[in-house]
Amino acid sequence: MSGASQFIGKTLTIGKHTVTVKEQIGEGGYAWVYRVVDAQGQEYAWKYVNCLSREKFLQFKKEADVLQSIPPHKHIIKLFDVSYDQNRFIINFLFELAPQTAINILSKRNMTREEILIFFAAICEATAFLHAQNPPIIHRDLKPENLLVASDGIPRLCDFGSATTKIYQVANVKEINEASDDIEQNTTPNFRAPEMVDLYKRVPIGPAADVWALGCTLYKLVFRQDLYKIEERLPILQGKLNIPPDTDKDFANLLKMCIQVDAKRRPTAARLAEIATNLRGDKTTIALPPKRVDPPAGAPRPSGGAPQAQEGGVMGWFSSIQETFRSVVAQGSEGWVVKATFGDNNPPVSKYVRRIIVDSIRHTNVDVNQITDFILTQRPWQSDARIAAKCLYLVSLLTQYQANLTSLVPVTVKTDQIMAFFSQGRSDESMKGAVSVINGLCVLLRTKLMLHAAHPELEGNLYIADGKTSDKLPEDAVKYAKAVIECSRNLLKSAKAAKDFSAIVMCQPAIDETLHAARLLNKVSPEQGKDAIEDALKLLNEAQGLPYLASAIDYPESPDKLGVPTPRFVAAK
Repeated sequence: MSGASQFIGKTLTIGKHTVTVKEQIGEGGYAWVYRVVDAQGQEYAWKYVNCLSREKFLQFKKEADVLQSIPPHKHIIKLFDVSYDQNRFIINFLFELAPQTAINILSKRNMTREEILIFFAAICEATAFLHAQNPPIIHRDLKPENLLVASDGIPRLCDFGSATTKIYQVANVKEINEASDDIEQNTTPNFRAPEMVDLYKRVPIGPAADVWALGCTLYKLVFRQDLYKIEERLPILQGKLNIPPDTDKDFANLLKMCIQVDAKRRPTAARLAEIATNLRGDKTTIALPPKRVDPPAGAPRPSGGAPQAQEGGVMGWFSSIQETFRSVVAQGSEGWVVKATFGDNNPPVSKYVRRIIVDSIRHTNVDVNQITDFILTQRPWQSDARIAAKCLYLVSLLTQYQANLTSLVPVTVKTDQIMAFFSQGRSDESMKGAVSVINGLCVLLRTKLMLHAAHPELEGNLYIADGKTSDKLPEDAVKYAKAVIECSRNLLKSAKAAKDFSAIVMCQPAIDETLHAARLLNKVSPEQGKDAIEDALKLLNEAQGLPYLASAIDYPESPDKLGVPTPRFVAAK
């Protein structure tokens, strides 16, 4: 059973609250979010965080510590309860349920002036409240994505995992290095203030950085796009601010107040809250979508409509993220690609990976050929093996979620170039895990795309689309399975030897492909492929015992329940 679905219908206790899990409503890099209800029918949001390491456990615990340390505030998300499993590094948060979000509205339409002011006044009031604490709390991740709307219609600020009370003076190289690592881990690049981008200017980093982010937030609320692109540095350092001449003068003035290169010239969050509240007037609530009504137990699911991905396996991640899919429209696939392929030691951030795959399936903005071209030609993979590894990881996953891969065969030219580039010893020992991923996934992609070139009837997960197979498929399927198993085994072995968690995460496409290949053999050549199927099951068993891989893949419950490839895409009725 996949990590995304194993809790549905279960009853659990979080602190003093006993709740029943109804549905998954979101997912982040380490967390799953579910809608839950108690015996009285009160709804909550349960955030289940599998931190995987002590370092991440302490980071997520900080969110609970911050929320529990401050008095309640009408514009800050309410935490009802929290529980910890320190042995397994798991944290359970029980939040109030927020049925609407700012980014959901932005993904559909322009906000009204009234809505913008309601959201902006709310986030400014919440930020001012944090800054008024002793010592001041700096949120450090203010953006529309962290603006929710609670069941009373009032906006709430969420996500306090990046919050800090530390004000960096950046007076020496040691503190600059410390601040650099902290900022890289805990802030969104294109919402960073100039003093966070160029630390060598030695400007103290404190509450004023939040005010800059408030300006970036307002810009996005008004124009439905980011003020700065994800990798832009110079425009931020220059305080570049392009405001169309027909912009509401009140919004233009607020933006000019916030986007000041000199941190001392920015207003306080309290001053912004005062201005925004006066402009807003008495209206303080946002309209909510219709309340969700749970169907009776055993009721059939509705069918029909546009083609959609079926549930099951990793695809189960996507079945309940309609809002994530819609937010892609507002964000753009290229931005998600950049966020998913940063050159750092962290694994690719799964929420961005999912958004890219959803976009490729739905063809919302661009097709898969355009996305893969951007990944392999526009990302600076030559500069960092970690970027290259993440790019290949992303492309490998994309291939598994397409109905036809014929047009992607030329990708092998670029993957061969990447493999050749890093085979020349261009990376040091610290990049050992990333290089092993590069080698493994380049081989996997070439092997996979050659199979699909010979057998275009196969979908990305090796389902036979039209039910018709060529005479050569059984033989080719055996050869393919053996090649994939060998590739996956070597990749997993190298990642484990490097003791690189990120590399282990990026083994996922190879393990997925091993499962798909075994299921294809079970369909077209169970006797001839018997040995390969056994080898595949051994490898799957090994992968199932590793962090992340244990929950990221929908493993068969037992060898006799391996199954066969099933359709991932269904036609409209």
